[in-house]
Amino acid sequence: MARMAESNGKADFIRARSDEHKEERLCQIKEATAELFRTAPYAEITLTTIAEKLGWSRANLYKYVTTKEEIFLEIASEKMAAYYGALINAFKKASGRPASDLSKIWADVLDANQDYMRYVSYLNPVIETNVTVDRRGRV
Repeated sequence: MARMAESNGKADFIRARSDEHKEERLCQIKEATAELFRTAPYAEITLTTIAEKLGWSRANLYKYVTTKEEIFLEIASEKMAAYYGALINAFKKASGRPASDLSKIWADVLDANQDYMRYVSYLNPVIETNVTVDRRGRV
């Protein structure tokens, strides 16, 4: 299993081999990056700071991702799906209600998904310019 082993107080990286464990690692990477983004500006987050947050070396992080933009694009895609899913569900439940109610519902969904809006603000100027076409196609 992909995990960190302790020896002499220092974490030893054990590389994920199965697809399931690789996906688990990618989830760990996204969680650490999202946590950093909640407290630090985008420009201050690097692969080194992400690796440090995980307790990994930068070389170990490169086994799963090649740029921070790639990670942010994955997170933004997930947040976009959550935002639009919540919006669609809220509007379905509000079917037949007056427009004034719909605007309040939309505002509530926006409020609940503020983090998505922060990611969106970085998509064109920063993230998509530094991600390969292959990676963009996956998202």
